[in-house]
Amino acid sequence: MKEKKIVLSAEILSINEEAHPDYMTLDLGVISNNRNLNGVLFTDRFLDNASSSIIDMPLQVDKAELEAGNYENLTHKYDGVNLNTDSIGTFVDWRIDESNGNKVLIATSKVWKRYPKVVNAIIELHGEGLLRASVEAAVTEYEDINQTEYDAYDGRIIGHTLVSSPAEVRASSRMLIAEALNNDLEKIKEEEQMDKELKALQEQLETLGNEVASLNEKLSNESEQKASLEAVIAEKESKILEMSEEIIDLNDKIKLSEKSVVETKQELETLNSELNSYKEVEIAEQKEELKAMAEKHLGEELSDEVKMAIEELDEKAIKVAIAEALMAKDTENENSEDDVVIASEEEKKSIDIFNE
Repeated sequence: MKEKKIVLSAEILSINEEAHPDYMTLDLGVISNNRNLNGVLFTDRFLDNASSSIIDMPLQVDKAELEAGNYENLTHKYDGVNLNTDSIGTFVDWRIDESNGNKVLIATSKVWKRYPKVVNAIIELHGEGLLRASVEAAVTEYEDINQTEYDAYDGRIIGHTLVSSPAEVRASSRMLIAEALNNDLEKIKEEEQMDKELKALQEQLETLGNEVASLNEKLSNESEQKASLEAVIAEKESKILEMSEEIIDLNDKIKLSEKSVVETKQELETLNSELNSYKEVEIAEQKEELKAMAEKHLGEELSDEVKMAIEELDEKAIKVAIAEALMAKDTENENSEDDVVIASEEEKKSIDIFNE
């Protein structure tokens, strides 16, 4: 009878973190005597015979993904040939619990605390209900009931892996067996391909060996040329070293120059800012002086022309306006002798203004 292999999803029933200073324990519900979704019924005889095979079997997990916190894709890490998971513990005990005629194989595994990240991750995932175990069973004696169901009488448990996405329990056992056989065929093909590649590599190695022997022979006949070439190489390397030092020196000078340019630019910006501030203050003072002079002679109500002259710092225009105002005042008083004297005095003031 050909051996059948089936992958099952097992439940993590409990975790005992304080079982021992060096390890914690997991209880897994492995298989029962109820027909599962794969269509397999494990008989009481199978449970009795296979239970002891679980002892000393390793508990596997994708340790790298688990420690990295990548919990969503914990798998068997199957590369087409091997399952590349890591051992994090071992099964040490088993028992069969019975209730209302139903039997369940419960297996106890140690999980080593030497991997604290693994332990903490397992506790966290179990607490969130996200951790499962994928169990592989080898059935050596069975009876087909129909095309999708069979009863298993004898066999063994051959693998246990903690996963976050266990094997699809609804897949038929025959599909799983076909997949296993297909994997075996693929492995054989790969081995044949490896043999061909190995032979090709051996031929390449032999060719390379002949080429090396030929080169060694040429090298022994050209020792003088080799010495000359080595001298040239040494000279070039020395020159390269010198040029490298010059480049480093130039780079340092460039950096200093760039720093000086930046500092000078900053100083110029500061001076320009200060100069602009000074100019603004000086212009404001000049405007105030011109305004005071105009108001002194023309009164506080200045014409738009005078205000514009003040804004444009046109002192000459302001003085002309003052002189015109004084002369207009003289014209009003020209029929009075006293006014003539006053006009003469005002003209003098006008002349004095232009001389200021």
